[in-house]
Amino acid sequence: MKIQNVIFVALIAMFVIYSSALADESQNVELVGYAFDRWDYSSDITLYGDVAYVSTGKTGIKIVDISDVNNPTPIGAFGEAYTGAISAKIESELLFIAYSNKISGDQDRVENHMAVYSIQDATHPELQSYTQLENGVFSQFLINGNRIYFSVTDNPWDESHSQLFVMDFTDPQSPELSEFWGVDDFVQDIFITGDIAYILVREDILILNISDPDNIELMSTFPDESFGGNNRIIVEGDVAYVLDYNYVVCLDVSDLENIQIMGEVFTEGGCVVTIYDLSKVGDVLYFAEKLDWCDGSPTNGYVNAIDVGDPNNPVFLGRNEAWSSKFPTGIEPIGESILVSLGKGLKVMDYSDPEFPVEIGEFDSGGDARHVDLSGNSLYVVEHESEYGSSDEKLHIMDISNPGNANLTSTNNILANGIDIESDFACVLNDSGLIVYDISDPLEVSEVSSFQIEHGGQIKIRGDLAYMNDNGYLVTFDLSNPDQPEILSEVLLRQHRVGEYRFDLVGDYIYIGAVSGQVIVVDIAIPNRPRLAGQFDTGSEIVDIRVSGEFAYLSLRETGLLILDVSDPADMMDINLYEYAEPGIIDVSFDFLYLQSSPYLLTVLDKSDAENIQERGFYSFGEGEIIRDIMADGAAIYVAYGSNVAILDNSML
Repeated sequence: MKIQNVIFVALIAMFVIYSSALADESQNVELVGYAFDRWDYSSDITLYGDVAYVSTGKTGIKIVDISDVNNPTPIGAFGEAYTGAISAKIESELLFIAYSNKISGDQDRVENHMAVYSIQDATHPELQSYTQLENGVFSQFLINGNRIYFSVTDNPWDESHSQLFVMDFTDPQSPELSEFWGVDDFVQDIFITGDIAYILVREDILILNISDPDNIELMSTFPDESFGGNNRIIVEGDVAYVLDYNYVVCLDVSDLENIQIMGEVFTEGGCVVTIYDLSKVGDVLYFAEKLDWCDGSPTNGYVNAIDVGDPNNPVFLGRNEAWSSKFPTGIEPIGESILVSLGKGLKVMDYSDPEFPVEIGEFDSGGDARHVDLSGNSLYVVEHESEYGSSDEKLHIMDISNPGNANLTSTNNILANGIDIESDFACVLNDSGLIVYDISDPLEVSEVSSFQIEHGGQIKIRGDLAYMNDNGYLVTFDLSNPDQPEILSEVLLRQHRVGEYRFDLVGDYIYIGAVSGQVIVVDIAIPNRPRLAGQFDTGSEIVDIRVSGEFAYLSLRETGLLILDVSDPADMMDINLYEYAEPGIIDVSFDFLYLQSSPYLLTVLDKSDAENIQERGFYSFGEGEIIRDIMADGAAIYVAYGSNVAILDNSML
């Protein structure tokens, strides 16, 4: 009796992870380009000679040169206009990409499309057709001759109905789509060999004769009381290999009306298993999975190897060392190696000895973009990447003289909670203190000096002075000698109920917005003798603050955007409150205010009349994304979100 562990089929997992974001939507704001060629979470991979095509969700399809398996190298990308790429297959010189996206305003419905590309030129695919499919959860798809077979399930979580479809792509520019079978269950995988289709549902295998597409015949079913977690199948000759919970089961399918179990092997899985992909090379089965151990251990990803040379006695050979927090979603054999789509990149594993696989190559597109700053034609991006138990940060310097084609100038290993740029120097705050870097030559960034403080957060520079928050203090540094920064003053703000806070620097004043809800104005006209100039209690947690002219703009958690008249810091007055459920980061430029009005939505507001602010545009990065920072410069807007920095343009306003 098999243990009935919790298991998820890869296509449901793909649906949750990769198609959770709505397709990008915008009004009066245009995407110009990206600072990085970052990948959304990779979901599938397919090969064409020395080229790999990787489906990366919202960031389209990445083209990777794998001629040197020790050094997989991205050489191009396409399909970014069609978000939610989840699966890819190749037939002859055609590449087929399945796309799934949640429908805006209807979180329970999913919209699917199939794109067909010509890859006669492997590095420059040409779109042939883009066909809308039935709404619902899309299964894996199979190609047989000039036909694609796939299923769409209306509700995989409860009572389900799955409709099977066939698409004839004899004319790739005008494929013909038709239904060919329906079943009241959740279709988890499809495999076709010749005129026979094997359809895996939750507890059965359905055997169909598809020799006549207009007259599909159900030949037999294979129910077995020990089955209950079918999720992947491969058929080779008279043997079918089925992944079932933590087991690989070998079936004799020589007589389709009398299928028999030949052998099975336990794969040493966890208590929650997600199977992503299955492949067979010679006598070895490889499958990619995510395991939750349910004992407090981290969730891990693995590629497993099973010797099925004797189907009556399959043997579990082993798996790679655990990939914590990254899960292998697609696998493709390359000789004695396995190419694995993993997280935001690829790994190449040498399986010449399947019991002891060795990683021999890797490409990782990077971590999360946290902070952005701008100086002239240079964009400074702080990137954070974390693995289980460790983290890493880098400072990237980008040349954005052509915003539509940003180029990486240099990458530097720098830890940064906050960063600001002044002339040839970058001041960085991290948990070790203040560090000053010489950035006059972006190719040779060097540390000039450091100064230990308790816990640095936000920092702003004005000329030779730097202002920063440090664990409830406002600290002023003299940077006139960058080799030896000196503290000019410290203001303790805790007596004003200020702990964590954000601040803005305008004229002779620093405007502090505290988590406690306090707005504190500090007069810094005399840098070594700052004084309290005013205080205002908003009654709500302040997430961010920006000041422009005589007005302060504050995002209040779970409340909205508050406008304060700060023309007299000693007598500040609230002007208006605009309701937003999840306001966050703010930036201002000329007459426009840029507000993170939800985790993934940038809203553009006309603030020319502060008492009557009007929404003028927006840009959605898709549900599931998180905006980390905003830097506006005239009509250009730089937004750090997820793993990328988007370059937006609002000149149409």
